[in-house]
Amino acid sequence: MTEGAAWDAVCAWLRQVHPDEHSQDSSVLFARYFSEMPSPIARIVGMLRSPEERGLHPCVRDRRRLYATLEKPEALSTAYQRRNKPRLWLRIVGTGQDEEMDDAEEEKEDILRQEAEADKKDTLRQEAQEDKRRAIPDKAPVLREEASGPLSTNGTFATLHRKYLEEIDDDEIDAGDGPDVAILRGEFDREILDRFVHGTLRVPLYDCDFDEQYDNVYGRDMQFREQMREETYFDDR
Repeated sequence: MTEGAAWDAVCAWLRQVHPDEHSQDSSVLFARYFSEMPSPIARIVGMLRSPEERGLHPCVRDRRRLYATLEKPEALSTAYQRRNKPRLWLRIVGTGQDEEMDDAEEEKEDILRQEAEADKKDTLRQEAQEDKRRAIPDKAPVLREEASGPLSTNGTFATLHRKYLEEIDDDEIDAGDGPDVAILRGEFDREILDRFVHGTLRVPLYDCDFDEQYDNVYGRDMQFREQMREETYFDDR
């Protein structure tokens, strides 16, 4: 259908349904009659506006909300939008509240364990060399108040171990006192839905704006709408 024929279809529908309306301004028609328009007419008028502009109409917002609730499209899922909106996810949920944190913690523990094992081997090697060089006059156990080296109270291994224990303690405190992960994810999902409803989310889902099956508030006569679809003024001229 050409652009001229499409607008002729809008005017023909307007003359039949609202014969006293003389305005042909698309903004006026959209604001006044979009909720009454059958899908083909609504699409012609609605496509002259951006998804965000269409989102100013309560009918459009209701259709989007019902569509998201009933269809649960993948593009609005938590997993999809988490990849699509990593900064929003970070701001609302945060990396510390993520199930992937378990993997990160395991990796951190592996690194600390490997470093500790390496330090321990170095310490044993150094002590063996020290024992060879040093003659111990007394066979009784020697108690050192202040030892040196990686295994000492101030050594590398001890320092790493203290840091590891501190991090575990911090994580336990955060897990107990922090907000529930499910609540944070719910806030993230609500923010995504709100952006979709208002047309600011970039997703290929806005065809639902023109689909009358998602009308739950604007209950118009289905038989009348079917009749409008069958009118000959939709044909190309």
